[in-house]
Amino acid sequence: MDCVEAQKTVLLSIADANMMEDARLHVRSCIHCAGAEISPSVDAIAHEVARRANRSVKGRLVLVVLGVIQLFLALPWLFGSSPFWNSTAGTDTSHLSRDGAIGIVFGLVAISVAYSPRLAVFALPITFVMLLLQTVTGVFDNSQEHVHANFESVHIIGAAISIGVAILARPKRSSKQTTLLKAL
Repeated sequence: MDCVEAQKTVLLSIADANMMEDARLHVRSCIHCAGAEISPSVDAIAHEVARRANRSVKGRLVLVVLGVIQLFLALPWLFGSSPFWNSTAGTDTSHLSRDGAIGIVFGLVAISVAYSPRLAVFALPITFVMLLLQTVTGVFDNSQEHVHANFESVHIIGAAISIGVAILARPKRSSKQTTLLKAL
C-alpha cells in the first residue's frame, strides 16, 4: 500500500477492516508518513482521525439511557400490556404489540450506536423508517379508534433516539477541514 492510498484509507468512514488496519499500520510505520518531519498533510490526517474518533461521551450516555428506557417500556408492550401506567386504556393489543416490536428495535439501535458511533451511519435509515412506520400506523390506528391519543406521546423517546443517531452520524466540523482537503 502506498502513502497516498494509506492516507486516504485512514480517512474513510467505511472501509474493509483489514484494509483499514493495513493503512493505519502503514501511516504509523512509514518513514514518509510518520517521519520526524511532519508534513501539513500528515498533521491534517492525524487531526481528522482524532476528530472522527472523538465522539461526545455525554451524547452517547444520553443515547444509552434513552435506549434502556425504550427497552424497559417496549418489552411489556410486545405482549400487549403496559404495567407502568394506565394510558393503555382504549389501546388495542395489536397496536401495543407492534409498538413493542418497533420500540425494541429503537432501544437496541440506541444502545448499539452509543457503544459504537460508527454504526450511526447505518442506523440512521433504520430509525427514519421506524419513525415513519410508527407515525403512519399511529395515525391510522387513531382514526380507527384502536389507540388513545395520549398513549402516542410516549413515542417521543423514539424520536429522540432518531435525533441522537442523526447527531452521531454527522461528522463534527472543524476549522482544519479545509486544510485537509487542500493538503490531499
